[in-house]
Amino acid sequence: MSGMDEKSFSAPGARVLVVDDARMNLAAAVGLLKCFGMQVDTANGGAEAVERAAANRYDLILMDRLMPEMDGPEALRRIRARADGASRDAPVICLTADKVKDARERCLAEGFSDYLPKPVGGAELAAMLMRHLPADKVRTEKGGAAAEGAGQKAESGGADAFAPLRGAGIDPRSGLTYSGGDEALYRSLLSRYAGEAEEKASAMRGFFEARDWKNYGIQAHSLKSGSKMIGAAALSALAAALEHAANEGNGEAVAKGHAAVMARYAETASAIRALCPPGDEAEEDGDDDILEFLPD
Repeated sequence: MSGMDEKSFSAPGARVLVVDDARMNLAAAVGLLKCFGMQVDTANGGAEAVERAAANRYDLILMDRLMPEMDGPEALRRIRARADGASRDAPVICLTADKVKDARERCLAEGFSDYLPKPVGGAELAAMLMRHLPADKVRTEKGGAAAEGAGQKAESGGADAFAPLRGAGIDPRSGLTYSGGDEALYRSLLSRYAGEAEEKASAMRGFFEARDWKNYGIQAHSLKSGSKMIGAAALSALAAALEHAANEGNGEAVAKGHAAVMARYAETASAIRALCPPGDEAEEDGDDDILEFLPD
């Protein structure tokens, strides 16, 4: 995996739950985690996570903090409160794209076991797994199977294979970093990003027209994280500004930036479709074993 030390590991006996309301984030996490050979389940919201954690014993739970209906902190409280819950005591790692200085301290104060900034990089994820997975389920190797598996899909083209995207403000090198250097996974995430753009943009427009700043902020948060994941840093920063304004209830500030962000979002998605036509996310070699983990 790109950025990892030459010492690698596998954890075929470990079981992990990933919780996020965005399918793209789930796909990215599953794509990275499967390199370690572990069993991965997913939940697309807090309520589903609570039920899965009650019924199944997980060695680790990766939980998005900001989700509609039931957020991460509330889901965590309910998991801990289930006296008969199979994963009541499992380590729960907070995933958040919030850039506040005390993000880690806030997550720990809310009861999370640790914190990872989104989008999650391969090296950071590996370190977190090593820190919290049961030692008896981790097989540490040097230049071993996990290290080889993490890079086996990488093609010789590298970031140059995605060079046309630079004109749309996308840095492929950055995007590949968040895909563990796996070009197939990166292409899949690009295609998914573009494929979801119309629906997500429509949702943002609807919340904007309704002046529903809470849900508008959640959508902007998702756009911020997803855009950074594919390497669209400028669009991510613009979405972050909208998120902040929406969270402050500042409709005037949202109105000033909304149209420009929607236009930039559409242009970015269009550029991706030209290189990665719709359907690529389900057609890449080996991607079926990612999709089978994702909720309908």
